[in-house]
Amino acid sequence: MRWILLILSACGAAYAAPMASSLGQTFPIAEPDTLKEIRAAAQSRDWKAWMRRTPREYGAFDSARLPVAKKDGVRMFDPTYTVPADIRNEKGEVLIARGTPVNVYERIKVPGRYVVIAATAAHYRWLEEVVRPTDRDKVLVANGNVLEARQRTNRTVYQLDARFIERFGVRAVPSVIEQAGTMLKVTEYGVQ
Repeated sequence: MRWILLILSACGAAYAAPMASSLGQTFPIAEPDTLKEIRAAAQSRDWKAWMRRTPREYGAFDSARLPVAKKDGVRMFDPTYTVPADIRNEKGEVLIARGTPVNVYERIKVPGRYVVIAATAAHYRWLEEVVRPTDRDKVLVANGNVLEARQRTNRTVYQLDARFIERFGVRAVPSVIEQAGTMLKVTEYGVQ
């Protein structure tokens, strides 16, 4: 019995020893205190001026840039893409294998159009007088601030991003994109 107590106490001392002392050479911490750096940065800002900014100054609401169409044109765009990684269900079974070409328009029908305009007075006029979007259409704004576009058009408009440009084959504004079977019909208008 004594031997067991002796072994247990030796193991406990060996386990606690590294926590009580440090092994090897130690050095002082050379980095500045992170919390002090954050406080100094916060105190150096003029927060009242930052709070007075207008939506025009918020970069998060700026949309992607596209050139303005020089002339009218129509082209077909194939939205088929190759799946970059296996798509699995909740059981881990592969539904669509990596490398498989997929075209979602083989299975769905989009009820409306996508209308992409620049944030200019001419494009706003063209939108209301020529396109006349319905509730099923989605209007996206390029080359500007989506919050300002919502105020100017008094309608729901969306921010154009690089992903939409790539997936819908948009090259210039204004454009109207609509489904044509399994393809997308992209119509560009030379609005000046």
